[in-house]
Amino acid sequence: MERQSDGTIRAWVTAPPVDGEANEAVHRLIARTVGVAKNKITLVRGDHGRMKIFRIEGLSQEQIDLLIPGEQL
Repeated sequence: MERQSDGTIRAWVTAPPVDGEANEAVHRLIARTVGVAKNKITLVRGDHGRMKIFRIEGLSQEQIDLLIPGEQL
């Protein structure tokens, strides 16, 4: 996972996009990367698309920026 210069985060998973497996894999990856429980992460938009928006409870944007490597804004 890496943060892009525009603030988006790119993630790569090997799970197939079948029966929500890829969404679940991204969900687990985010939880493991930022150190929060899976139940604190919600898929807000993009259930069937490549572009997704997740909400992470309990962390500020600044904390997330520090936890996910990539280009600084």
